[in-house]
Amino acid sequence: MDEEPLVPRGRVEAGTLRITVADRRPLADLPTVHEEAASGRLVGKTVLTP
Repeated sequence: MDEEPLVPRGRVEAGTLRITVADRRPLADLPTVHEEAASGRLVGKTVLTP
């Protein structure tokens, strides 16, 4: 079964897709990030870096 992509490919190709990154954290903080997300304290997208 083919599903529609969550983001139309055209937006990516056109450069109109925007994602707001609220925080960047080291991968070692993953357990804390999960806890914050589960409790509703995490607002926005968080990028985990190696």
